[in-house]
Amino acid sequence: MRRRLPRARRALVWLALMALPLALCLSLSYLLSLQHFRGSALELADAHARRITEILRSGDALLAQLEAETAGRCDAGTILAMREAVFHSRYFREAGIEQDGNLVCTSEGMLPPLFDIPNAGRTPAGRVGAMEMLAPTKTIRGGRSLILNRPLREDRRHFINLLLDPQVLSEVLDPREGVQSGTFLDDAESGTLVRLGGDASIPGPEARRPGLHRTGQGLVAVARAGPFPIYSVRAVSDASIGRHWRTQVQPAAAVGFLFSALAFWLLRRYLPRADAIDELREGIAAGELYVVYQPILDGRDGRIVGAEALARWQHPRRGPVMPDQFIPLAETSGLIVPMTEGLLRQVRDDLAMLEPLPPGFRISVNLAQAHFADDRLLGCLDRVFGPGPTLGHLGFEITERELLSNVAVQARTVVEELTRRGAEVSLDDFGTGYSGLSHLRHLPLHSIKIDRSFVWALDTEAVTASLVESIVVLARSLNLGLVAEGVETEAQRERLNALGVVLHQGWLYARAEPAAALKARLVQTAEPAA
Repeated sequence: MRRRLPRARRALVWLALMALPLALCLSLSYLLSLQHFRGSALELADAHARRITEILRSGDALLAQLEAETAGRCDAGTILAMREAVFHSRYFREAGIEQDGNLVCTSEGMLPPLFDIPNAGRTPAGRVGAMEMLAPTKTIRGGRSLILNRPLREDRRHFINLLLDPQVLSEVLDPREGVQSGTFLDDAESGTLVRLGGDASIPGPEARRPGLHRTGQGLVAVARAGPFPIYSVRAVSDASIGRHWRTQVQPAAAVGFLFSALAFWLLRRYLPRADAIDELREGIAAGELYVVYQPILDGRDGRIVGAEALARWQHPRRGPVMPDQFIPLAETSGLIVPMTEGLLRQVRDDLAMLEPLPPGFRISVNLAQAHFADDRLLGCLDRVFGPGPTLGHLGFEITERELLSNVAVQARTVVEELTRRGAEVSLDDFGTGYSGLSHLRHLPLHSIKIDRSFVWALDTEAVTASLVESIVVLARSLNLGLVAEGVETEAQRERLNALGVVLHQGWLYARAEPAAALKARLVQTAEPAA
C-alpha cells in the first residue's frame, strides 16, 4: 500500500498542480510579449541598417558621377553639375570641392580663395572603397553634417565631398510603441561610437556585434549598415515589455483559470483525495461495509442455485456510497485486500445463517488484480475459513480486466489453490476483454459468465445471438458451466433456455438483497421433501 502524504503536504501538492496551468499560461503570455519585442527590435534594426546602406551607396555613386563630370575642376560647369546632383538627391544637402585644405567651391557657388574649412586634415572615421566618411561636424553654413569625401588625387589634397544631415540616417520610418531607436558611427579616429541621432542608449561591449543582446535595462538589437561603420540600434526596456505583457495578461489569466479548473476536475476525478481514503479505511475498520446477495437461479424452474456477494457501504454522514465510487478507490489505495477480508468474514457468518443449503449452492465473491499479486488472499482465507478444503460453498469470479497485466503465472497458482480447497472459479464478463480464450486455455476454470451486454442485445441483434451460440458451443467443448448475468425480461429468459444457458442472474428474478431476504427466498423455493 502506498504511503500517504501528510494532509498539509498533500494540500500543497494539490494547490501546486492546480496553479501550474495558470502559471504556465501567464509565463507563456510574458514570453510572447518578449518575443514580440525581440522580433520587432531585430526587424526594425535590420530594416534601418539596409536603408542607411542604400543612402551611403547612393552617396558613393553620386561622388563617382561628379568626379567623372567635373574632373575636380571648380568652374561654372562644375557648380551647375553639383547643384543639379544635390537638387535631384533625396538625402544630400550640399556638394563641394576641397583643395589643399581649402573649400574652393560648392553647389551654392564659388568661394573666396584660401577659404579655410574647420575639418581640413581630419582623419576619416572610416573608409569603404574610394569613399571616406568624416564624423559629424559644423560646416560653414551652420549645423552638423556627416561629410562623405572622395579623394581626387593620391596625395589626398584634392577632394570632392557631399554633406549629409545625420538626422537623415536616424529618421525612423516605422516607429513602434516601446521601441527606442539610435544610430551610431564607429569613429576610427577617436575609437568611440558617435551618436548620429535617436534616443536609444549606446550599448556596451555588444555595440559593434550585430544581433540581439540582453543588458541591465532590457533588450538591444544591433545591425550594421553593410560595410559602412554605422550601426542601427533598437532598444526595448524591461518596463516596456512589462507594460505590453499587462495588456495580454487578462486573456492569459482567463485561459489559465480555465485550465486550472480542468486540472482540479481531473485531480478530483482520477487522484483520490486523502480524506476519501481515510474515510474508506475508517469505514472498513468500523464495519460500515456490508454484503448483499443477488441470487443465481435455474431459469427452467426458478430454483436458487447460488448467489453473488456484492459489497455496499453505508456512510454515517453521506449515506449509501455506490460501489463504482469506493471499489476503484479501494483498488488504487491498496485497501481492496483488507476490505475483501472483512466481507469474507460476513459471507462466512451468512453461510452459517443460511443453513441448510441446497446441494451445490455457492456464494460467489469478486476478486481484484491485487488478490493475484501475492499469497495474501490465501492467507486471508486461512484466517477466515481455516486451512484445507473449507471452501465448498464458495465461488470466486475473475474479470478479464484483472488478468490483462503481468499476473498470469501468479493467477494460475492462486486459482489452482482455490480449486484444491473446494472453491469454484469463473471468468466474469466473458467476451468483453481481449484475452478470454487465452484464460480459458491456461487457467483451471469451472464456468464462464456471459456479460450482460450480450444478454441485453440478445433479441435485437442477430450477430450477438450468433456470438452467444458460439460461447455456448465453446463452453460445452471445454466442459465449462455457463451463467448469464443481466437477465431482465421474459424473452431473454426463454431465449437463453433455448440456447442451453439455464443459470441466470438479473432483475427479472431478484435484485441484490440482504442475507435474511435470501434466506426467506431459499425457504420459499426449496423443493418439497420426498
